[in-house]
Amino acid sequence: MKKIYFLFLFALIASWGGVQAAEQVTTFDFVALDSEYHGQSEITVDDVTFLGEQGSTNTPARCWSDGLRTYKGNNISFSVPEGYFITKIEFSTGLSEWTGSQKVVEFNNIAKYTIKTITVTYETPNVLMAPEIEGVVNGETYYGSALVSISYPDLATSMTYTITKDGSQYAQETVRYAVEGLELNKVGTYKVEATATDGTNTTTAEAVEFTIVERPADLGTFAKVTDVATLADGDRIIIVCESENIAMAGDHGDYRYPADVTISDNTVVLPFDTEVAIFTLGVTDGGYTFYDGTGYLNADSSSSSNLPTGENPFDFTVTISDGNADIVGNTRYIKVNTNAQNRFARYAATFTEGADVQIYKEVNTEELVTPTIDGVTDGETYYEEKTITITCPTEGAEILYTVTKDNSEIASESATSPITLTYSETGVYKIEAISSKGEETSEAVTVTFTIKSTTVNSIAEFIEVGKELGENVVLQLNCPLTVTYKNERSIYAIDAEGSAIQIFNYNNIDEAIGQTYKAGDVIPAGIQGNLELYNDDTPEITNPVASSFQAATETAEVSPIEKTEVTIADVNQYVVVRKVTIAEAASANNYTLTNGAGTEFNAYQNSNLFFAGEVPVGDGEEHDVTGIVSTYKGNAQITITSIELSVEAGVEGIEAEDAAISANADGVVVVAADAVAEIYDAAGRLVAAEAVDGENVIAVPAGFYIVRVGNTVAKVVVR
Repeated sequence: MKKIYFLFLFALIASWGGVQAAEQVTTFDFVALDSEYHGQSEITVDDVTFLGEQGSTNTPARCWSDGLRTYKGNNISFSVPEGYFITKIEFSTGLSEWTGSQKVVEFNNIAKYTIKTITVTYETPNVLMAPEIEGVVNGETYYGSALVSISYPDLATSMTYTITKDGSQYAQETVRYAVEGLELNKVGTYKVEATATDGTNTTTAEAVEFTIVERPADLGTFAKVTDVATLADGDRIIIVCESENIAMAGDHGDYRYPADVTISDNTVVLPFDTEVAIFTLGVTDGGYTFYDGTGYLNADSSSSSNLPTGENPFDFTVTISDGNADIVGNTRYIKVNTNAQNRFARYAATFTEGADVQIYKEVNTEELVTPTIDGVTDGETYYEEKTITITCPTEGAEILYTVTKDNSEIASESATSPITLTYSETGVYKIEAISSKGEETSEAVTVTFTIKSTTVNSIAEFIEVGKELGENVVLQLNCPLTVTYKNERSIYAIDAEGSAIQIFNYNNIDEAIGQTYKAGDVIPAGIQGNLELYNDDTPEITNPVASSFQAATETAEVSPIEKTEVTIADVNQYVVVRKVTIAEAASANNYTLTNGAGTEFNAYQNSNLFFAGEVPVGDGEEHDVTGIVSTYKGNAQITITSIELSVEAGVEGIEAEDAAISANADGVVVVAADAVAEIYDAAGRLVAAEAVDGENVIAVPAGFYIVRVGNTVAKVVVR
């Protein structure tokens, strides 16, 4: 009896003290985290922190659009704050469920998986936890200042923190909230202590002692280089990625990881304790070398994207356009992989996920220097609004600048750096700037550039400008187009000059543009979209802007262009080739057409979108093949839209006087004297042949037919 009593009493005391734990569930949705998590760093959801590391491989666990990808040899781990415990981890794929009770759970040397979600179950304590002092580390020395934060326990009713400096009380306060970023900026030795209470219980944080000393001088000021001609042998430079606010850091096992930098007015001030790699530039006959004090930056000739440091000089070529630097070694460009820890590495010029880099060189802020004009490149032509920044790193300098447009002055000002100018109107602009300090002035810098409109007046101009600007620029085609052919995904149209283009949407072209056109409709001028060169030689208007398409207000007669064969120059044209024989080609749905001169060319059957009928292969007859000119492996071909028996084919030798041919609901009506009527279907097959004398009705099913009576030929439709 006593044993039962004591067990009950213990449970009751435990209940009073609140020692039970509350269960919580957190889910990491790695599909949703695609653009936020790139591996080699922690990510926290609720109270759970996830870390994906590369482990024994060079590729870390990281997110892609289909989820978290792990690679053989990777390590991943989960952790929760002090007093919390992980009890279960469930994976949508790959790893087996884990159960237990741990503050940190690690999975090492795992295999290759794609994991969409990971669900972590953990316990949170219902007892008063101690505050945690963060931002400073016990025994550490800080330069200039330190930021102290103190967490506020969930069950606390108040918290008191005390700070002593050099043995004397410096600050003390009782609060009911967390302390965030308390700045200490006086030289001395500090001790931070904190206690929390819930009215009954008191908990004490682990005290932290640290020292603040005077901050050494910064390493220097680095200004952006916008003209490669200003680079000289011996310059101290850094390689920056402005879009990510980072600079190339030291050599970490052949990988160039980033260091955060603050970019202001096209300058970077490097603190004394920076990890940024400062290179000494060398100018050689072969280009430029980058020496970081231990070795030369090197672009390996293998397929690796690494940027190791080598003992021997390695030559890079450097060009600068619009402030962005192309640093090229072994035909590969230095870029930043924004999907892999923002790592600096070498990639092909077409690396779509790569961010551009820039070169900054050290400047003497006391010495007056020529201003920098950033945002445009001398001699370039642009088809969009341009924003230009003029800066000078010299302290106290004034910038004097003049702007002309089409040889007329539009601005002449004096201002303190920086100056930001924006221009969108078409024309030729010239910007000239000097810097001034006291009675001293710098040399002038001049940039001339042109802005052209993205409105074009013909299909040929749309293609020319689209090629120059790339596939991401929206152009406006300011001329009407006549529809020659249409299917579910594409509209084929020509302009007044006869040039042809395809307007394309993969899903449904009518839904994409909000209009339904048919052959012969004239699309009003002003449609907008991107140019895409499908297979590098088939121009398409993609991503059509629906609001730019208006209903057709007029129609025109359209008919296929008669060709004896087709070439690349005919791409997107609606054509017909007559009197050709058809043979099956080696590839499925491909056919060889041969004209009367013996010239062979290709035809293709797309039964889903263009032509689903039977292709009369090897029937010995001549046919008229109509279709859209497309390309196949760099060669022109006809994508078939219809096939008809050539008028002269299969009816030679039939002679008769003049005849009248028509159709009614019962069939084909022929009026002729003592003749033979032959009726062929659309595929060129003979379906009926009868002698006629007077008016005869030849019964055939509804459909399209070619009727030959003597020298009279007609096409009729029986409905």
